[in-house]
Amino acid sequence: MTRLCPSSAVPDGEYRVVDAGRWSLVVARVGGRVHVVENICGHQSRRMDGGLLRSGSAGEPCIECPHHAMLFDLRDGHIVEDAGHLGMAPLRAIAVREDSGAIWVEFPE
Repeated sequence: MTRLCPSSAVPDGEYRVVDAGRWSLVVARVGGRVHVVENICGHQSRRMDGGLLRSGSAGEPCIECPHHAMLFDLRDGHIVEDAGHLGMAPLRAIAVREDSGAIWVEFPE
């Protein structure tokens, strides 16, 4: 596991962008739970930061792409609303846990 930041750096209802090596990540806290996704939209490989945190139609925690209005579930990266961009790739969700006042991630191989 890699330590990203202190837990206090990500207040509830907000997100931060954290760069860790070759990774740029969106670290969001919604309803007290931390979610981490890669900061790259599957459409034109643009960054997600600047997007709004929203709830999906079923109440799921989501981030909206600031460039294409696609809505992604923060829990697993799947597309909740595709905004007409059919066949788009989901965001890559990163395994995360909170422990000892810090946010930790497990990067994929």
